[in-house]
Amino acid sequence: MKIVIATPFYPPDTEPMALYAKKLAETLGKKHDVTVVAYSRFPEKTVGVRIFSVDKRWPLAVRLVLYTITLFFVLKKSDVLYSENGASTELPSSLVSFTLHRPFFIHLGDKAVETRLSKNFFLRKIRSFAKKQAVREILETPMERPEILPFGLPSKGTKDEYDSSWNQHIKQLLENFEHAGRH
Repeated sequence: MKIVIATPFYPPDTEPMALYAKKLAETLGKKHDVTVVAYSRFPEKTVGVRIFSVDKRWPLAVRLVLYTITLFFVLKKSDVLYSENGASTELPSSLVSFTLHRPFFIHLGDKAVETRLSKNFFLRKIRSFAKKQAVREILETPMERPEILPFGLPSKGTKDEYDSSWNQHIKQLLENFEHAGRH
């Protein structure tokens, strides 16, 4: 399966969604053809994953147009689009998936975006449009990697719980992707 991940953050960004996008790309890239389209100046290389980036330093309108064009050409050769939430990815993702008739999923994992959305009429309209194009909104996010402290217990769960949450998350995503591809 050829999967495109559209994300506003990718390492070296340190936001949790950047780390999520990289882990998702790495994990899916082991068995699938994965391409990431990110807003990033110098994205970290990820084994088995192609990365296209649009520099964050461009003015907003230019950045959105470049991102949309990049996403169009990448998705043209792919089966499914998985987009992180946020107007900067939702708008291009919904436009391109509509144009190319590709299944599109929105991952609602960034809580700060959801807070901004509730306060901004324009962002709510973009979300409404994106939801109409999306096959499904993905609400689940696996647990964050536990921090292992010397002479102490992990801060949030164990490595086994972390691995299990990721395995379950990937399994659910792939089931959704395959189901969308059959319809």
